[in-house]
Amino acid sequence: MRRDASSSGSNGDEEFRWQRIWQLKFPNKVKMFIWRLAHNSLPVRRNLIVRGVKTGTICPICSRLDEDCGHLFFKCKRAKECWHALNLEHIRTGLECCTSGHKTVMKILKLERQQQTKVFIWLWRWWSARNKANAGGRMAYRSMWKFNAN
Repeated sequence: MRRDASSSGSNGDEEFRWQRIWQLKFPNKVKMFIWRLAHNSLPVRRNLIVRGVKTGTICPICSRLDEDCGHLFFKCKRAKECWHALNLEHIRTGLECCTSGHKTVMKILKLERQQQTKVFIWLWRWWSARNKANAGGRMAYRSMWKFNAN
């Protein structure tokens, strides 16, 4: 799945209001993460390869498939377990079908506020845990099941 944010209303999509990201009541680092997700600028392994960095593409969490945002957040075996444990599987399946980071963020912003918050905070925590795993640490993904974003 390609995850980019190249279109904003040009393909019949409704116009994306970027200020909605900056108006969220999250720390700035989380808002920046959301913006980078929407713009396909997170340094996942497939993006690094495109940018000329010599690295492997295999997901550092499941060690099975190439890591792009679609895999990391919605298709990775470990991520799916967390979505299911948090009773958010119905949201994950809807987001998994999105063809870009832009569309993914738009879809999350259309969720009810409490679910929106839970999804964004989970994505942020998953990204942070992934970065620890990527740096050679052990990812305690089961602890992701226990967080409360309320």
